[in-house]
Amino acid sequence: MPHKLLFVGDVVLASKPEFSPTFSALFDSQHIRCCNFEAPLDGLGTPIKKTGPLVKQSSQAAGWIKELGFNLFSVANNHIADYGSDALLSTRAALGEQNTIGAGKYEDAYRMLVREIEGVKYGFLAYAENGYGALSENQQVGYAWINNKRVTGDIKTYKTQVDILIVQVHAGVEMIDVPIPEWRERYRELLDNGADVVIAHHPHVLQGMEYYKEKPIFYSLGNFYFDGIS
Repeated sequence: MPHKLLFVGDVVLASKPEFSPTFSALFDSQHIRCCNFEAPLDGLGTPIKKTGPLVKQSSQAAGWIKELGFNLFSVANNHIADYGSDALLSTRAALGEQNTIGAGKYEDAYRMLVREIEGVKYGFLAYAENGYGALSENQQVGYAWINNKRVTGDIKTYKTQVDILIVQVHAGVEMIDVPIPEWRERYRELLDNGADVVIAHHPHVLQGMEYYKEKPIFYSLGNFYFDGIS
């Protein structure tokens, strides 16, 4: 039986999502069900000073998304740190630290999560482009930065520990339906260094996909359920 892994794009919840019976049947058949959880929960932390919008989700969003059946959460994105370190860490805890990738304390953010399905080891990593909350050596809490100097070495090392390494990246230009050359090149570099699949989000619209050396790159999954921004 083939293993089924489902990845969807950006999630910001102001209301509780509902699935149709047809989609629920498809969804429930997947071994891995992953989304990009785009922002911290309401009522946590204090807003940081930044340009651009501050984004948060309903205080119940973590419960809603887990109730739907999601079991893996990418939290490396440009809004997860909008309300500071405490909000980020509390949101990660609400989702389940064992189910989140890409943000938290420094080593946790860059750590690979491994899931074994019928003897096959899958590794999961998540990164985002530079922005508020991007982690370098002088920060304690935030999200994994895709261009941190450690990333290439990490990917090479992590690939030796798993059968299939899946890397998610939150990056790109918003609201255009083709990836820019810089990100095409970077994602190909990730594959050259050991990743087996690259899955991206952030532009809020679908972009294309391609096979590079027989490995897939999905340039943007767009929004999945995004009805809250404040």
